[in-house]
Amino acid sequence: MKFSLDDLFLVLGVGQGLFLSFSIPAKLKYSNGANRILLAIIIMATIMMAGKVVVHQYLSVLTMKVAAVVDTAIFLFGPLILLYVQRILRQSSTRYFLHFVPATIHMTYALVLMAVPQQGFVGLFKQMWFLVLISAIETFGLISLIAYSIISWLQLRKEQSLDESAKFVSRKALFKYLHYFHLSVGVLISFWLVSYIGLYIFRQSFSFFTYRSMWMITPAFFYVVGFFSIRQPELFTINPKYIPSKVDRLDPKEISLLSKKLDQAIGQQLYKQPDLTMKTLADHLETKPNDLSWLLNNVYGKSFYDFINEVRIEAFKEKLKNNEHNHLTILGIAMDVGFKSKSTFNRAFKTISSETPKEYLERMRSS
Repeated sequence: MKFSLDDLFLVLGVGQGLFLSFSIPAKLKYSNGANRILLAIIIMATIMMAGKVVVHQYLSVLTMKVAAVVDTAIFLFGPLILLYVQRILRQSSTRYFLHFVPATIHMTYALVLMAVPQQGFVGLFKQMWFLVLISAIETFGLISLIAYSIISWLQLRKEQSLDESAKFVSRKALFKYLHYFHLSVGVLISFWLVSYIGLYIFRQSFSFFTYRSMWMITPAFFYVVGFFSIRQPELFTINPKYIPSKVDRLDPKEISLLSKKLDQAIGQQLYKQPDLTMKTLADHLETKPNDLSWLLNNVYGKSFYDFINEVRIEAFKEKLKNNEHNHLTILGIAMDVGFKSKSTFNRAFKTISSETPKEYLERMRSS
């Protein structure tokens, strides 16, 4: 067995993928559709990296056949990336099963190969039509991933330009995460594209831009997801799936619409009203107080006052980052974001941030 430095990077990537596969669900209060899709992407990438190590160490007809089955993931990454972004942005998607037809076809092809005898399988690689078929599969897989990534990016940009709550700190953090998410995917595509051009057009390998190096930098994608999941776990629960009850007061479409209206109200800084009540907010959203209460309790997992206080605390922290405390007192900033008294502010801040406002400010200054 010959264990190279490339294999070491791949093994480290596999370890990072396994870590995220177990740690992200453990950190989530609710398991929503977007996070399940993200985990599927991570698990598939982890399996493919592990497969590259196995094939490199134990090249045989069996491992090559299994690798062909695993390579079906190439046709899954694109649709899943788009679906993940749509789900996390609360965008609807219809007839999505059609996007998985190419993956189904490739899986059928791979299973047929599994049934081919060993001698016949080796003989296939001497047939020009089979080599052309392999090239066509990779070409279509690369084009598919590029197309889905571009569509996903454009939908993100469109949503960000239209979203009135994009200036709100939590929405801004979400968009930042998705930008880095696309950037890491773009880096992987770039390596694959350069490797593809070198092999099929120039008939040579470009030093660092090889298929092996593409999989070696795959952990960069894991690090992006891991960084945000550890530093800002709220991003992965920003659109939690509602907890089913015996009688759901709102259907999924009503939930999506009311959630968007709520985000817009936060973007308009309605939380700054010191006397903001459930009824006042419900009237602004053109809904019933009971419907708003149900949404907050069952979708966001919070009471009305817990939700509003968290919004105000985040707005308070944002003002500190903008150095507004240089010309306003801590209490002055707290009052500006909607708190009515010092005691209410201190209690809410301690409960949400596990430290006092003074401790937070000192830590912020030291860092």
